[in-house]
Amino acid sequence: MEQAQAFAVFLNDISIRPASLDDISAILEIENKTNQMPWTEAQFISSMEVGHYSVVLQEENNILGFAIYSPIIPESHLLNIAIHPNHQGRGTGRQAAAKNYFSKQNNGCEGDLTGSESF
Repeated sequence: MEQAQAFAVFLNDISIRPASLDDISAILEIENKTNQMPWTEAQFISSMEVGHYSVVLQEENNILGFAIYSPIIPESHLLNIAIHPNHQGRGTGRQAAAKNYFSKQNNGCEGDLTGSESF
């Protein structure tokens, strides 16, 4: 949890920080509201355990969305991204993608995201 608090990117009034296991319930709620075939809790936990990068987008104490990606140098694969329906249409997903883009450059990845754009 300390690592998550030590690193945060602020875009407008939204902070983007690494996700932790404490965020799973909020992530699951968003996933179930936005995905016809949602990931399970076990899949999210497994993704974190194998080292995929997970970030949450937060405004005050509310988690608005999340993104999960896997840096496979020289690329970064976007595995899952979702924004709570009440917060869609504000560019929040693009902020998550921007965070992924800047992070992957720091991790030795180049070029554009791979994955589908749905935000």
